[in-house]
Amino acid sequence: MARIYTGLAVWNLVFLANAFAMGYLRRGVVEPRVHVLSGLFAAMFCCLVHAIVFSHFIGSGKWIKKGVDAAGMDEAIVKRTKRFKGKVFPFALFSMIFVVVTAFLGGGADVGSVSPTVHLVMGVLTLALNVVATFFERAAIRENSTLITRVSEANRERIAAGIPAEALPAATDEATRAGSKVFLFLAANVWLLYAYRLFVMRHRDEPLLPYLIGCGVLVFVGLRLRAAEQAPRV
Repeated sequence: MARIYTGLAVWNLVFLANAFAMGYLRRGVVEPRVHVLSGLFAAMFCCLVHAIVFSHFIGSGKWIKKGVDAAGMDEAIVKRTKRFKGKVFPFALFSMIFVVVTAFLGGGADVGSVSPTVHLVMGVLTLALNVVATFFERAAIRENSTLITRVSEANRERIAAGIPAEALPAATDEATRAGSKVFLFLAANVWLLYAYRLFVMRHRDEPLLPYLIGCGVLVFVGLRLRAAEQAPRV
């Protein structure tokens, strides 16, 4: 998970930095629409990355608790996972809030109801917060992965001693279930962005196809995860 997160986090920073750069270049170099669309995409991707962090810790936290109970391990391990969540969740949550606020202020700046300076300052804060959040989230995910391995090894020994395999808690199921909900939630939010562009920013010519594609991809992934979680075990 740490390797997957690192790749997603790097792309998140790249997309945010790209949207930031497009804001500087929008006058005379690039079309303003390019900055707006790149900013909306960056905001959606940023929310997706941090939502995955939420789903990882929610799913793995439940699994670790069940694994600790099954193996009779020290409850301090469960408390450590809660500390991870307490350390990471504020960064993930505020990174999502900041990027959404930045996107809304950008819409206001586009129609002249918000000062571009306000949008710029919020953009700088959002980018800086995501850089800091990346370091905290990656460190917590790596430590959490170590705990998952430790609990897995403890339960593997119990299975070898005669504990039936079906009694072992399913970490994959917990993470998959949480991930499925995240993707379906984001699919619904795609239409909030479309409504914002259409009715608040009054872009009556807003193309529908990009939103259909984005929503379709997110729904497909969410349903695939749900189908995998509900598939019978052999």
